[in-house]
Amino acid sequence: PTRMTTNRTLPLELAKLMNRLLCLIPLGVLLASPGGVRSDDDLDRILKTVPDWMNTVAVIDVKALNRSPRAIREKWAEKHQDEYLSGSINIPPKASAVVLAGCLDPMTFPHSPVVGVTPVPASYDLKTMAEREGATLEQIGDSWGLLSSRRGYVFRVGTDFLAGTRTMPRQTLARWLRFAKSSDSVSMSPYLRGAVASRGDAQVVLAVDLQEMFDPVSVRLEVAAAGVGSEGGDALVRLLSGARGLTFTATVAEATRGRLRIDFAGEAEPFKKSLQVLL
Repeated sequence: PTRMTTNRTLPLELAKLMNRLLCLIPLGVLLASPGGVRSDDDLDRILKTVPDWMNTVAVIDVKALNRSPRAIREKWAEKHQDEYLSGSINIPPKASAVVLAGCLDPMTFPHSPVVGVTPVPASYDLKTMAEREGATLEQIGDSWGLLSSRRGYVFRVGTDFLAGTRTMPRQTLARWLRFAKSSDSVSMSPYLRGAVASRGDAQVVLAVDLQEMFDPVSVRLEVAAAGVGSEGGDALVRLLSGARGLTFTATVAEATRGRLRIDFAGEAEPFKKSLQVLL
């Protein structure tokens, strides 16, 4: 009763959210190793780079997507290569998995800090990438990377991972790099941890921690604009402004099935009709 689930087509705004997240990381956030994320242990290590002030995380298992029956039938891997080279998509074909993390603010969304992290072999050569991009290697603290006019910042995180961002200012990136290299435990919010842990066989999971994100005054205006304020009034506004989070998962087999779940702090069932309109 405190959550609402829909298996309908991914709502437009959520589709825009995922698309913008992908656009906020560099096109070349690297040529990852063919092995990519090799185990849940590797994923746990990447998730340790997500600080508690970030409210959004997405895990995209590219390798599993390309192994799905639909992907094989429709030759996604080949199309992925062509579209990446043309610049129309942001995930490189050799990246078997990518983790995106950010701090999304509804008021300043296009400029929200988002970083993408993916595994690389210890032998990965940043100098070669810098030469290809016409960029110069630079150092932030004890981390080496580059700033590309096309791809933004790309930096090593220890020996195992590469990170890329288009939207983090240099100072914010420096602080994140220090955190990512020193973090020895997963510190992201319990909601985000739970969403990633419960993804099951889904090749894509996107979770947003909504706690304290929405201003009740703004929610009231949105409810009124949608013409659903008559069902519950103040109680509906309290329910929406007190939302705990949303989780979207996509599972690709012969067909693609998406599932969107929104978790509330209170009872959602009495407002089912209004919520369906709003969603």
